[in-house]
Amino acid sequence: MIKLRNFSILILFVILFSGCANVQTGKYAQAILSKNFSQNKYKRIAIMPFQNVGKSGIDQTISDQFTIYFMRLGFTIIERSQIESILIEMDLKMDQPLTQKQLKEVGNKLSIDALLMGTMSYSYQPGSSQASGFTGKILSETPIGTYEGSSTGAYHILTQETLRLVSVESGEILISASGRPFSGGSISYEIYLKLKSLLNIE
Repeated sequence: MIKLRNFSILILFVILFSGCANVQTGKYAQAILSKNFSQNKYKRIAIMPFQNVGKSGIDQTISDQFTIYFMRLGFTIIERSQIESILIEMDLKMDQPLTQKQLKEVGNKLSIDALLMGTMSYSYQPGSSQASGFTGKILSETPIGTYEGSSTGAYHILTQETLRLVSVESGEILISASGRPFSGGSISYEIYLKLKSLLNIE
């Protein structure tokens, strides 16, 4: 009976400890604010799709997630369709880097104070010609199947998320933040928590 009670206490302790271990606090992210940043001045922003580095394409899912987070932080966010419409009008693409002149023009047309841009950095992990897949626990993996016709089980590992809020008027980076994968949590949420702390938002 005593052994059963001790075993139950041990299981309860493990469950409680595991729950505490997964609580996110922002400690896995880094962020810095420009001395010229003021949320009252740079309140109306647009969020571009995040660029993939290390593999092709853009990531609109992450930019959608940061739309929610920056609204929670008190920013006013412009609908993506408005951004797309302006870029088409200017004969620009969503994944195309903007010059300072283009940035300022986009800002004027959208009546925004700043533009949020970000990157998702990936490391390519080649598969084996003998393997049909890969095993083991990989953080933030993106399986891509057969690669270049001979390598199977190849995949990309997300190594870092970065973002920067840029003034459309001056091109100055107002906010810079980044985070790396860790076990049991979301990188994007860690960045949000770090910014929330820096901006002194309850």
